[in-house]
Amino acid sequence: MYYTTNRALLRATTTLFVGLSFTSPVLAQSETPVDLGELVLGESRRDIQTDTAATETVIDQEELDERQGSTVAELVTTVPGVTLVNGSSPAGSAINIRGLGAQSGVFGTDNKVDIVVDGVAKGSDEIYRFGTQLISEPELYKQVTVIRGPGGITAFGNGAIGGTVQLETKNASDFTGGEIGTYFRQKFGYESNGDGLLSSTIFAWQPTDNFEFIGSYVRRDTNDFEDGAGNNARDSGFTSDNLLIKGRYQFGPGSAHSITASYQFTEIPERNVDYNAFNPGSFATLVNRDSRNVTGIVAYEFNPADNELINFKAQLSVSDEKVRFTSAAPASANSELGNTDHATKRTVLSFTNEARFNTGAVNHTLLTGLDIGRESRSALDRRNPPPNGPGENAVAAPGGDKDFIAVYVANEMQFGALTVTPALRYERQTITSRNNNGTVGSFRPVPPGPLDGTEFSADGWSGGISGRYQFNDSVAVFGTVAYSEGLPIFDDLRTAIAGVPTSPDALINRVEKAASVELGFNIDKQNVFSDGDQFAAEIVAFKNRLWDVTTYRGIREVEIKGVEIELSYAHTSGWYTDFNAAVIRGDDMTNRNRFEQTPADQIRLTVGKRMLDDQLNLNAEAVHYRANTRTDSTSPFSVGTLPTESATIFNIGASYRPNTGNWKGVEVIFGIDNVTDRAYAPYLSTRNIPGRNVKLSIAKSF
Repeated sequence: MYYTTNRALLRATTTLFVGLSFTSPVLAQSETPVDLGELVLGESRRDIQTDTAATETVIDQEELDERQGSTVAELVTTVPGVTLVNGSSPAGSAINIRGLGAQSGVFGTDNKVDIVVDGVAKGSDEIYRFGTQLISEPELYKQVTVIRGPGGITAFGNGAIGGTVQLETKNASDFTGGEIGTYFRQKFGYESNGDGLLSSTIFAWQPTDNFEFIGSYVRRDTNDFEDGAGNNARDSGFTSDNLLIKGRYQFGPGSAHSITASYQFTEIPERNVDYNAFNPGSFATLVNRDSRNVTGIVAYEFNPADNELINFKAQLSVSDEKVRFTSAAPASANSELGNTDHATKRTVLSFTNEARFNTGAVNHTLLTGLDIGRESRSALDRRNPPPNGPGENAVAAPGGDKDFIAVYVANEMQFGALTVTPALRYERQTITSRNNNGTVGSFRPVPPGPLDGTEFSADGWSGGISGRYQFNDSVAVFGTVAYSEGLPIFDDLRTAIAGVPTSPDALINRVEKAASVELGFNIDKQNVFSDGDQFAAEIVAFKNRLWDVTTYRGIREVEIKGVEIELSYAHTSGWYTDFNAAVIRGDDMTNRNRFEQTPADQIRLTVGKRMLDDQLNLNAEAVHYRANTRTDSTSPFSVGTLPTESATIFNIGASYRPNTGNWKGVEVIFGIDNVTDRAYAPYLSTRNIPGRNVKLSIAKSF
């Protein structure tokens, strides 16, 4: 047998404005049609989240498996409003949501999109010509939730006005179904473009009703892929080793207490590759690059069944991310870029509680939280290490220690058909400069950063109010007004990085500000054309304004607006279709130009058919990129923001999961991406997408 799909639906408890996966219940849905007497409901490929005002998309386990993505980035690009800067190689991929997140071809992040793994924030600040630190293996996760807009800033940090990507690792009970016993699953995969190989091994053990354990090891090995014109995509191949160990123990009356511990490890060694992971071949610097990502979590939860005022969680997390560059050629032997050790370590102690209570006719779900932590960042240049040199950080990556504390509250108040949720977060931080070229007589001719031990403190508020009104069983409207203050990052320690002609003191004390407005409606209706069919739709319009910006060179104010559409229809005969689209426009208000990081218009249509009692699923997908000439870039150096032509990419797939007989427990998934072998680089990408790629995976459960 294969494990049951879990679709985590963020309830209105975490606000229209806040998406908090660690307080969301998981609603299990069967892979087979639901029998309601004589009525069988149709099922589409992806559920549209119509029961919440948060603008979000959930990619569940079934879809994760069927897409067979080699990177996390390849999975989230299927969400409206999400665009990739590349995506097929971990080091060279970055995520752009609603025009924010990645700076195409330069930095993998502008700190306006959060990446969160099991409630733990991941990713460093800016690393020059490097991705978003999405080096995690997709096989380790059972669900990916993409919140578009400011839905995650209350829980995970001020400033993420673009969106939040939440990754949730697998649990043993996802395989054992909560029953005592052991479970073993072996999966092998192959993709033709790059001769990629995959081995995924999972062992799940539940010796008692209240204890579960899972161990998972995944190895992925692929060569460079070819684009549709037959050109080799340099440095796109990689080998990764991935490990997940996770256990949970429940105890006390009614199993009200629980302790969860997990360890996640990913390592990707690369040899003789270009330093520029976005656009290999554009730099003369060749390096050996070793990327490592480690996450450790210990959490305690107390949720007594007889007290709705308490649903408490305390979590200690440690995130350790390292990228080591070593020169691989004589020409780069004395290059700073080729001799730097980047390291970001984040230790956070967090407390949350969800309380349910009533005041007259109003039902409340009150969420409160407290985060206390330290983030340390360094990028030590090994060319002149102590004791002979100052042991300074690289020019493009200043570092130090950041101590922070944050408190937040969100109160969902339900008045019959109306739900209103105000939310507020306050965060204070102190950045202490370490090894940032503050030494007199430094060997590098750049403006010095602050002296060691110099402290910069800042605080900021984020908050908003959102509402949702359910007109009837099928139709609802929703809206959000949010404000965010993004606190300075380590990169603001040097004026040379931000390109702002002010002193370091003025720059590091500047707080970025953003306001966001969303308005939308959704429909979720059964029996539209025939008994048991399902139709769902969501349309949302948004407008973001950012000012006092330090992230972009020469730009202090940005305005972005757009519309996103999601539609799905499923018939009881097994036919289904999914459609999504996004149209986004951006303006550089400082220079009265177009904001070139906004993506091209994109449309995605999927048509599929479930057969043989849902054991067989066939689907075909078309992705259309509209031509984009809304750019003023003309230099080849700005390769990701040059004008692009329109293109349509076709993908097909099939999955077979027998549920009876000798083949029960076998899973076969087949797909062909870019069927017509089209050579195309979407706007913001610095290289072509992979050409035709045949994918096959076979898994067996014991």
